[in-house]
Amino acid sequence: MESYIQYASGYQKDNIIFDDIKKAISDVQKMDDEHGAFWASVITDDENVIETNKDLQLSIIFDGEPNTRQMIGMKSHLFTVYYWIKDLTK
Repeated sequence: MESYIQYASGYQKDNIIFDDIKKAISDVQKMDDEHGAFWASVITDDENVIETNKDLQLSIIFDGEPNTRQMIGMKSHLFTVYYWIKDLTK
C-alpha cells in the first residue's frame, strides 16, 4: 500500500509512519501562513487524502468524496483522524 506526506514548503516523504504525522502536526504550526499546510495520503483502491493547515482545519477526501471539518483547538481529534494512516501503513 502506498502512502506519502507532503508539506506546502516542499518536503515530501513516501511510505510514512504515524510518527511522520505527529511531526507534521508540530511542524505546520510553526510555519508561516503561505507554507503552513501539509497533506497525507494512503492509496488503496482510490487515493485518500487529508490536508491540514496550521489552524488544524482539515480537508478530507476519502474515495473521491471531499469534506471539510474545522478542528481548531482539538489536537487530540486530529490525531484520531490520522489514526487510519497508522492502521493502513502497518
